[in-house]
Amino acid sequence: MTRCALLQVLPLLLSACFAFSEVPVVNMTQIPVGNAGFRLYCRAYGHYPKDIFIMWYKNGQQISEKMMEKLTLPLPDLTYLTSLSFNVTSLADDVYTCKVNHSSMLLNFTQDWRTRDFENLNSAPSNVPIGAVIGICLAIILVITVIAFGLVSFAKRRRQ
Repeated sequence: MTRCALLQVLPLLLSACFAFSEVPVVNMTQIPVGNAGFRLYCRAYGHYPKDIFIMWYKNGQQISEKMMEKLTLPLPDLTYLTSLSFNVTSLADDVYTCKVNHSSMLLNFTQDWRTRDFENLNSAPSNVPIGAVIGICLAIILVITVIAFGLVSFAKRRRQ
């Protein structure tokens, strides 16, 4: 191949290598923060190219970017993870919406989250006391220990 032909083919090869796109997988999570609120996360991972639009809305109104933390990380498979999060302290009957748009997506991703759902999760009474759970775990460990020592002593007696 001549040098001139190589210079003509090289841009085509490079554009073919870097023109692929990957559709992101999007999920929303919540993490309790103290007693008064929680942190909402909207994450898009596995997307390529890096540029992606993620935004939070409260009752249809865009939340100020100053209130949010955005993080974009490269992944080992050459795609990216982008996370947008913020703290929510009011527990009114608000609706928070995460919207995601990426060049690889045919339609925008939109998902709602309601604060009353969080209240219900926090106020649901636990039917099993923590003491009972710890007691059961300790009893299981004790039974396994006794069985292990019994098997070891049985094997020793059998060898003699």
